[in-house]
Amino acid sequence: GSISHVSPMAVALFGKKIGDLASVNGKEWEIVKLSES
Repeated sequence: GSISHVSPMAVALFGKKIGDLASVNGKEWEIVKLSES
């Protein structure tokens, strides 16, 4: 799916790459795949 570029998740993902962790609302998410839409 897609997310708004101003959402907390999108802001946390800016500048990240596969294998990095993103912290959003106290939860950590590991980036396992990126794709262009």
